[in-house]
Amino acid sequence: MTFIFIFESLKFYKMKHERFVRLCFFCFFLLSFLFYYFPIGDTNLEPFYVQLQLSLRTRVLPSRIEDLALTHGNYLFLYSMLAMTLIKLFLSFIFSQGFVAEVEGETPLSGVLASLRSIPSLILFGLVSFVVAWFSTFLLFIPFFFFISVYYFAPYFMVRRRLSFFKAMRAARLSSKGVRLSCYLIITLYFLFFSYVTSFFDVLAAGSRLSFALISALTSTLVMLTMGRLYALVCLYFNQYVSDRSRFVAFRNPRRMFEHIEAGKPPKLDDDDINEIHAFEDEIRDRFPQLYQQMQDDRKRFDSSEEDAEPRNQSSQESSPDSAEATEVNEEERDGHDE
Repeated sequence: MTFIFIFESLKFYKMKHERFVRLCFFCFFLLSFLFYYFPIGDTNLEPFYVQLQLSLRTRVLPSRIEDLALTHGNYLFLYSMLAMTLIKLFLSFIFSQGFVAEVEGETPLSGVLASLRSIPSLILFGLVSFVVAWFSTFLLFIPFFFFISVYYFAPYFMVRRRLSFFKAMRAARLSSKGVRLSCYLIITLYFLFFSYVTSFFDVLAAGSRLSFALISALTSTLVMLTMGRLYALVCLYFNQYVSDRSRFVAFRNPRRMFEHIEAGKPPKLDDDDINEIHAFEDEIRDRFPQLYQQMQDDRKRFDSSEEDAEPRNQSSQESSPDSAEATEVNEEERDGHDE
């Protein structure tokens, strides 16, 4: 199932709104080309690499950051690389939400606008992820991988279901239960696959500065688009096609959902899937009563988090999220007064 998702992510061009795909490809490519052709700071990191090799051989590391063989221009270049990486991740996420919006019967523009409205929550999620990654450097990034596998769906809930940061994190933790290993394998194999692809193209781009910028921009654009489509497919599969009722059904065949998407149908379970889920639950209830009770408890907690979500605006006639929150606060105050 993991490789099926990776191969399906390569079909980023398969969208009804082809103009949206072309626009994203052009913007991503132009941004990447300008960054590679006009780098910020000093790109010569060879003295630092030599120092690093000597440190590994002698097992003596620099005692202070000032002792590193890095100039101010090198630091500026590294900071620009970090900023560019974050921008690429955000643009890839925007493309994924445009694809999700189209699958759900909306326009890609609505998904882009929903992502822009959720920027505060997304920034907070990025900061938390950065802090976890920073402290995970001393533990081989194991805590960071666990954090990502648990809260992988949090940005999706922030945008598509308009949950706040804490509610989205809670919903993601409950929704990922039972499928965290699958998500981790999909992410890991995807990055391993594209690391080899980008390394191969980097060898081809070792010539002139223009060829390096063109090939690097092309590979970077393809990674952004495929990564966005992969994230959208994983979120749709584990949160819509495979509901929480089948959370413990491991490694189902996702080709049915891909067929539904290509046919313009919503990614929902059909009658055969529902019958299979009911048969599975009956078997679990008879053979593993404790596991079945755990499934029921998880489902109740997940449903309670769903009830806390604000309703999506499907037309201009619906009220705004701020007014919905105010209504909830007033109702809570009224209930407390009645008590």
